Amino acid sequence: DYFEGLTSIEEEKRLKQYFESDRVKPEHRMYKTLFAAFSQEREWTSPPARLPRESKRKPFNLKLWIPLSGAVAACGLLLFFTTPFSRFQKPDYVVIVNGRHITNAREARCYADRMFFEAEKEMKESFRPVIRARQITQNMDADKIFEGVHKSITDRQTQEK
Repeated sequence: DYFEGLTSIEEEKRLKQYFESDRVKPEHRMYKTLFAAFSQEREWTSPPARLPRESKRKPFNLKLWIPLSGAVAACGLLLFFTTPFSRFQKPDYVVIVNGRHITNAREARCYADRMFFEAEKEMKESFRPVIRARQITQNMDADKIFEGVHKSITDRQTQEK
């Protein structure tokens, strides 16, 4: 009768006391763990049930949202077309190096400095033979040579006397 839900509260209390005691007959021992679980179940607390609050919000008003969304879209388009975008603006200058466009001023300046240094180095290297030839020409000046020879001859002549 208990498992069919036909017992009264009084009978259920007596069954609970019987299965909690040590006098349970061997043929009823298999139900003892079941009744122990029922008694523990009462000790477990479940979170209090919350009833949903009544919503005080008004239902979705389509007549209000259509003009409002149109105004937001118009403002967005106005901002989009009136705000200058840096990606569409052309840079003040472009340096093309080996087919690569450089628009960063710092990078272009570094590249130019490096190229000027290389050009100066090349110029010094290419003028080195000219400078050496000029030095040789100055050293091989006939007037200086003859003047030096003449001086050494006169020095010897004065020493011999």
